[in-house]
Amino acid sequence: MVTMLGSFPVVEDDQALRRLMESLSKAQLDELDTVGEGMVSAVRPLLLAETSQELDLRLRHTIPQFLRLKMQLFAVLWNDGITELAALEEAILSGHSMVRGLAEERAERLGQENLAILVSALESANAHNARMFAMVEQAAPVSLWYQHFLMSITDVITAADSSMFAVLSVLMDDSLPRHDSAITLLLKKADECYARVDDAFSKERLSAPPSKVYSFGPGAARELFDYEARRRLGMSGDEFLKRWHAGEYLGKPEDQGVTQVALLIPLVE
Repeated sequence: MVTMLGSFPVVEDDQALRRLMESLSKAQLDELDTVGEGMVSAVRPLLLAETSQELDLRLRHTIPQFLRLKMQLFAVLWNDGITELAALEEAILSGHSMVRGLAEERAERLGQENLAILVSALESANAHNARMFAMVEQAAPVSLWYQHFLMSITDVITAADSSMFAVLSVLMDDSLPRHDSAITLLLKKADECYARVDDAFSKERLSAPPSKVYSFGPGAARELFDYEARRRLGMSGDEFLKRWHAGEYLGKPEDQGVTQVALLIPLVE
């Protein structure tokens, strides 16, 4: 059974996600609402795609904006105290559980064929997340190779996430305008992209030779972070972190430089 906690759907027996949502302050919930509304607006054009080619074209415009919003979402949760990898992984798995629960409850609206594709996509997403967190735990200190690898598949992950979120938005609000073919197209895209990401993680984890791994100590990592912040944004790394944690970039127009530097925050925090 899916119930609403504030404006968020939560699977009734999913205590992890429930505890997380109940731990947030009203200001943080309001911030998540704002991010959620931005995500719905970002993916709305995807719901009007009639062919896979048209969907790919629409995704090119959606991915940068959706990635920025997804990072803002994680920033709210992270700043609330999710500092352990296990806790963050649990929150992601809980979110996937919520999507599946909502889809199963509203299977009539979704259709059995689409439900099967959605379940397949979520299984691939869970698999690649498990591999990702295993790789992060092994990368101590953080490796430059891992950062570059993750950035190389960011667009594929975001294409999958934005496609899945578009379907979720329809499950929560059936009044959203869409073409009948869009849901199937979006689910197939999410399934395809999550499978590609899982395959990429699997191959990299098994085949990455030691020569590809360049580990950073704290000083070198901060030096690289500072260099990228100055190169891309014209400010020091410390200044960027101060503005990022102050929420200065929330709700601002998409800035690819901000996105690229923010992806390197795990190097220094």
